[in-house]
Amino acid sequence: MKEAGQTMIAALGILSARWLDLLVGANQILLGVGSLIVVWFTVYNLYLRNKKLREDFKNHKK
Repeated sequence: MKEAGQTMIAALGILSARWLDLLVGANQILLGVGSLIVVWFTVYNLYLRNKKLREDFKNHKK
């Protein structure tokens, strides 16, 4: 009975380690996707601001 309990605990330990690995992997994927969204948003906003400034500069010269 004691050995069966030990193997169950070992199996649960392996399962929890796998779940932990999955959670850490999902966390890293979410962080990567979030950082990509932030970078894209920043670059896009800079592009729009630069485009608007260029248009304002062209209109101001006339």
